[in-house]
Amino acid sequence: MVVFYLALACGLGCSCPLFLFHIIVKGSVLPLGTLIANILGCFLIGLFYNHVESKEVYLILATGFCGGLTTFSTLNDELQRLLNDKKEFYSYLLVTYLVVCFAIFGNFCFKFLYIFLGNLINCILCVMDAQKYSLSAEEVSSRLTKIGE
Repeated sequence: MVVFYLALACGLGCSCPLFLFHIIVKGSVLPLGTLIANILGCFLIGLFYNHVESKEVYLILATGFCGGLTTFSTLNDELQRLLNDKKEFYSYLLVTYLVVCFAIFGNFCFKFLYIFLGNLINCILCVMDAQKYSLSAEEVSSRLTKIGE
């Protein structure tokens, strides 16, 4: 029975990029429907991974529906259409890579900010403890070196 539901979910997932391309982004020259479908599929896989308890239901939703939704053949077909016009292809490529680069750069910035602010807060708390408990300079120094390790 799981195979039947898996095939049904895959069929529904495969029809979504066509819906997104023909209904939502109908006038766009770039394959934004496939891009939206792939981003939505990745988001849904993560959402299902965190919130679906049953392995069978997760298999049906993630592998079936999201596998059909993020199918490579739709992207390949639309990129083949784009290759006919080099200007449109390069503009789509530029937009895609800029989004990926900004996401990676933003991730690194947030990680650096998280580590920096965490260490700063730990140092402030250590100094506050030193004042509260009248710790010596050597004890404060040893605590701060432990934070840096």
